[in-house]
Amino acid sequence: MDNVKTMRLFLTVVQIGSLSGAGRQSGLSPASVSRQITALEDDLGVRLLNRTSRRLSLTEAGQVYLERAERLLQDIDELRDAVTQLAVRPRGTLRIQSRVTLGTQYVAPLIPAFMAQYPDLKIDLWLTDTDLDLTEHGIDLAIRTGDLADS
Repeated sequence: MDNVKTMRLFLTVVQIGSLSGAGRQSGLSPASVSRQITALEDDLGVRLLNRTSRRLSLTEAGQVYLERAERLLQDIDELRDAVTQLAVRPRGTLRIQSRVTLGTQYVAPLIPAFMAQYPDLKIDLWLTDTDLDLTEHGIDLAIRTGDLADS
Protein backbone atom coordinates (compact mmCIF):
# COMPACT_ATOMS: atom_id res chain seq x y z
CA MET A 1 0.00 0.00 0.00
CA ASP A 2 1.33 3.44 -0.91
CA ASN A 3 0.72 5.20 2.39
CA VAL A 4 1.11 8.74 1.07
CA LYS A 5 -1.34 8.21 -1.80
CA THR A 6 -3.80 6.48 0.52
CA MET A 7 -3.43 9.28 3.06
CA ARG A 8 -4.20 11.83 0.34
CA LEU A 9 -7.20 9.77 -0.75
CA PHE A 10 -8.47 9.65 2.85
CA LEU A 11 -8.21 13.46 3.07
CA THR A 12 -10.09 13.79 -0.21
CA VAL A 13 -12.86 11.50 1.07
CA VAL A 14 -13.21 13.57 4.24
CA GLN A 15 -13.09 16.92 2.42
CA ILE A 16 -15.68 15.90 -0.17
CA GLY A 17 -17.73 13.85 2.26
CA SER A 18 -18.31 10.84 0.01
CA LEU A 19 -16.48 7.90 -1.46
CA SER A 20 -18.00 8.41 -4.90
CA GLY A 21 -17.13 12.11 -4.96
CA ALA A 22 -13.56 11.34 -3.91
CA GLY A 23 -13.44 8.68 -6.60
CA ARG A 24 -14.58 11.12 -9.28
CA GLN A 25 -11.98 13.68 -8.21
CA SER A 26 -9.23 11.04 -8.02
CA GLY A 27 -10.18 9.17 -11.18
CA LEU A 28 -11.09 6.01 -9.24
CA SER A 29 -14.27 4.00 -8.91
CA PRO A 30 -16.16 4.28 -5.61
CA ALA A 31 -15.41 0.59 -5.02
CA SER A 32 -11.68 1.22 -5.43
CA VAL A 33 -11.83 4.14 -3.00
CA SER A 34 -13.74 2.00 -0.53
CA ARG A 35 -11.19 -0.83 -0.84
CA GLN A 36 -8.28 1.52 -0.28
CA ILE A 37 -9.87 3.14 2.78
CA THR A 38 -10.73 -0.30 4.18
CA ALA A 39 -7.14 -1.46 3.55
CA LEU A 40 -5.89 1.64 5.39
CA GLU A 41 -8.19 0.89 8.32
CA ASP A 42 -7.06 -2.75 8.32
CA ASP A 43 -3.42 -1.67 8.24
CA LEU A 44 -3.98 0.68 11.19
CA GLY A 45 -6.21 -1.79 13.02
CA VAL A 46 -8.84 0.87 13.67
CA ARG A 47 -11.93 2.26 11.96
CA LEU A 48 -11.46 5.79 10.65
CA LEU A 49 -14.88 6.42 9.11
CA ASN A 50 -18.44 5.63 10.08
CA ARG A 51 -20.23 4.83 6.83
CA THR A 52 -23.94 4.82 6.16
CA SER A 53 -25.67 4.80 2.81
CA ARG A 54 -26.19 8.57 3.04
CA ARG A 55 -23.35 9.90 5.13
CA LEU A 56 -19.73 9.57 6.23
CA SER A 57 -18.42 10.74 9.58
CA LEU A 58 -15.07 10.52 11.30
CA THR A 59 -14.49 8.28 14.26
CA GLU A 60 -12.31 9.58 17.09
CA ALA A 61 -9.35 7.72 15.56
CA GLY A 62 -10.29 9.16 12.16
CA GLN A 63 -10.17 12.69 13.57
CA VAL A 64 -6.70 12.09 15.02
CA TYR A 65 -5.52 10.49 11.77
CA LEU A 66 -6.94 13.39 9.75
CA GLU A 67 -5.18 16.06 11.82
CA ARG A 68 -1.82 14.29 11.75
CA ALA A 69 -2.13 13.32 8.07
CA GLU A 70 -2.81 16.93 7.06
CA ARG A 71 0.36 18.09 8.86
CA LEU A 72 2.42 15.22 7.50
CA LEU A 73 1.28 15.76 3.92
CA GLN A 74 1.97 19.48 4.24
CA ASP A 75 5.51 18.63 5.42
CA ILE A 76 5.95 16.19 2.52
CA ASP A 77 4.78 18.85 0.03
CA GLU A 78 7.14 21.44 1.55
CA LEU A 79 10.01 18.94 1.42
CA ARG A 80 9.31 18.23 -2.25
CA ASP A 81 9.16 21.97 -3.00
CA ALA A 82 12.44 22.65 -1.16
CA VAL A 83 14.27 19.89 -3.02
CA THR A 84 12.74 20.87 -6.36
CA GLN A 85 13.91 24.45 -5.83
CA LEU A 86 17.50 23.21 -5.67
CA ALA A 87 17.19 22.02 -9.25
CA VAL A 88 15.69 25.33 -10.31
CA ARG A 89 17.91 27.62 -8.26
CA PRO A 90 21.36 26.32 -7.31
CA ARG A 91 22.63 27.08 -3.82
CA GLY A 92 25.54 26.07 -1.70
CA THR A 93 29.24 26.27 -2.48
CA LEU A 94 30.79 25.63 -5.89
CA ARG A 95 34.50 24.81 -5.55
CA ILE A 96 36.53 25.66 -8.66
CA GLN A 97 40.25 25.01 -9.17
CA SER A 98 42.26 26.57 -11.97
CA ARG A 99 45.83 27.42 -12.93
CA VAL A 100 46.87 30.84 -11.59
CA THR A 101 47.24 32.60 -14.97
CA LEU A 102 44.12 31.08 -16.50
CA GLY A 103 42.10 31.75 -13.37
CA THR A 104 43.09 35.38 -12.96
CA GLN A 105 42.71 36.26 -16.65
CA TYR A 106 39.58 34.30 -17.61
CA VAL A 107 37.78 32.64 -14.70
CA ALA A 108 37.84 35.32 -11.98
CA PRO A 109 36.38 38.07 -14.21
CA LEU A 110 33.33 35.84 -14.94
CA ILE A 111 32.50 35.16 -11.30
CA PRO A 112 30.66 38.43 -10.43
CA ALA A 113 28.18 38.00 -13.29
CA PHE A 114 27.73 34.33 -12.43
CA MET A 115 27.07 35.16 -8.76
CA ALA A 116 24.61 37.88 -9.78
CA GLN A 117 22.69 35.27 -11.77
CA TYR A 118 22.84 32.74 -8.87
CA PRO A 119 22.84 34.77 -5.64
CA ASP A 120 22.36 31.71 -3.40
CA LEU A 121 25.60 30.19 -4.69
CA LYS A 122 29.00 30.82 -3.11
CA ILE A 123 32.11 30.45 -5.26
CA ASP A 124 35.28 29.06 -3.73
CA LEU A 125 38.02 29.65 -6.35
CA TRP A 126 41.35 27.89 -5.83
CA LEU A 127 44.15 29.23 -7.99
CA THR A 128 47.19 26.95 -8.03
CA ASP A 129 49.56 25.56 -10.61
CA THR A 130 49.62 22.27 -8.71
CA ASP A 131 47.19 19.57 -9.76
CA LEU A 132 45.06 18.87 -6.71
CA ASP A 133 43.19 15.66 -5.99
CA LEU A 134 39.64 16.76 -6.82
CA THR A 135 37.95 14.27 -4.55
CA GLU A 136 40.24 14.88 -1.59
CA HIS A 137 39.71 18.65 -1.74
CA GLY A 138 36.01 18.51 -2.65
CA ILE A 139 36.53 20.37 -5.89
CA ASP A 140 33.48 20.43 -8.14
CA LEU A 141 35.13 21.86 -11.26
CA ALA A 142 38.77 21.97 -12.35
CA ILE A 143 39.86 24.04 -15.32
CA ARG A 144 43.22 22.83 -16.54
CA THR A 145 45.36 23.40 -19.60
CA GLY A 146 48.09 21.38 -21.27
CA ASP A 147 48.54 17.63 -21.46
CA LEU A 148 46.44 15.76 -18.95
CA ALA A 149 47.84 12.83 -17.05
CA ASP A 150 45.94 9.56 -17.34
CA SER A 151 43.39 9.49 -14.55
